[in-house]
Amino acid sequence: LLAAALLAVDGIVIAQDRRAMLESPTNMFSILAIVCYLYAMHQTHLEHKPQEKKLLSLVVGAGFFCALALLTKGVAIIPPLVITLAILIRHRWREGAWFVVSLFGSYMLCAAVFVIICPVDYIKQMYLFHILRPWDGTVHPLARLAEIWNYPWSWTTVRLALGGVAMTALAGRKMHNRDLWLVVFAWA
Repeated sequence: LLAAALLAVDGIVIAQDRRAMLESPTNMFSILAIVCYLYAMHQTHLEHKPQEKKLLSLVVGAGFFCALALLTKGVAIIPPLVITLAILIRHRWREGAWFVVSLFGSYMLCAAVFVIICPVDYIKQMYLFHILRPWDGTVHPLARLAEIWNYPWSWTTVRLALGGVAMTALAGRKMHNRDLWLVVFAWA
């Protein structure tokens, strides 16, 4: 409910939603990927020997949604990195293999035509364009963050995001399943 209220009243969200931006679908796919992987992690905590088929289907779902997020916008590289880091820390090698195969398989299933026909243009347009262009005229990333921080419409979003990160960190210290909270914290 808080997220819905924030999206309904915050000025920066309203301003961005008037444009053809890709943050909303990117966030949706990223959230679905993180939720799938958190649910898979939770299954391993609940049951001594979880159902392998259900667990792997959740990991494959996480890879699939990560691929869709990454295909939507390049900044969605964060969820696959966070999930991969969690897999490595937990030494879940079989899950890792399924996740990587699902991520790359889903990605290539959707992008194969472009990767085969025009790989250089595809990489330039999908990824390098966003990395190399000036961000709304401000070239330096720290100057851009300062600009966002001082932008009057983004006050609510930036402060609540920082508050959410702090609350996640504090709540994670008191929870039994700290690794679940660490995944959310790293993603935030």
